[in-house]
Amino acid sequence: MGVPTRWQVGAAWGGRLSNFAAGAFILVLRRFKVSDYVIAGDVEGTVRMIGLFNTTIDTSDNVQTMVGNAKVMAGTIRNFSHDRYRRVDLMAPLDHSVEPADASRRLREALPKIPNVVAEFKPDVEILTFNERGKVLAVRPYCSTAHYWQVYSDSNRSIRETFGTVGYPAAEAHLHIRHMGAQRTGVTSGAGGQACAAGIPGTKPPPAFAYRHRPRHLDTATELLPRFGAIRPDVLSRRRMKGVPVR
Repeated sequence: MGVPTRWQVGAAWGGRLSNFAAGAFILVLRRFKVSDYVIAGDVEGTVRMIGLFNTTIDTSDNVQTMVGNAKVMAGTIRNFSHDRYRRVDLMAPLDHSVEPADASRRLREALPKIPNVVAEFKPDVEILTFNERGKVLAVRPYCSTAHYWQVYSDSNRSIRETFGTVGYPAAEAHLHIRHMGAQRTGVTSGAGGQACAAGIPGTKPPPAFAYRHRPRHLDTATELLPRFGAIRPDVLSRRRMKGVPVR
């Protein structure tokens, strides 16, 4: 191994010095502090230590992660502990048959009963969007950062219990299948079809109908020959063997 050059030594110290300078800025500017819940350097969790070269963050699955201070300062920092309260964003799908005003009223009455939901801000329950299943409600209670996941889980449970008590149907997609390319013949079968054909009032044809489909697609040259008026190869060979003239 050779002796490292001054350029190599300078490149090695360049990253260290950038982390050191970023760490000094973090300590002076105080963008976050120990015990804050943040997203910094693409890592989300609770800050455990702020050093001169890196910041230690414990993720929600209890993994200690050390992020270089230069990466922390170069990216976006989101501090969830800066404000006193935090909003929990949830969605509650509704079936087409459910009246959204009634569902919203019931949720507004149930959400304040959840432990650690702050009474200073009333929960927001409004129509967020529409899809093929029906309406989607935005359910947004408020709580402190320390109780975020507890309120998150209890709010989901409250939505399920509230809708289950009333008997709201589950939001389902409705599919309408149509036969494209099939021709209805109008032929009915069974006693219902005979009564309908006889003109007896109050009778309806049975749901079963006979369909006449288009002929299947022909994909071989041998099968395509008869459609164009030509003679198939097997017929042609038999005629030649019998001495039949071929036009």
